[in-house]
Amino acid sequence: MLDPLYVGDIITSTLHGSPFPQTHQATSLLLGIGAVESEFLDRAERGQQQGVGYFQLTPDLEIAIWTDYLCYN
Repeated sequence: MLDPLYVGDIITSTLHGSPFPQTHQATSLLLGIGAVESEFLDRAERGQQQGVGYFQLTPDLEIAIWTDYLCYN
């Protein structure tokens, strides 16, 4: 199991200095997503979804995040 406090530190460090205005809320949201999607136990596909990683991102969602959000901000 991945330690949620460790993941929180990584998220906070990554967002520090970014233009994102509410890093505390983003950290809480991302920790919640990881806890629900994988319980921070594994990175393999779970259930019938094709998601991977602790946050169970699907390939289509990853592409949408990069093309529809990150490249505009």
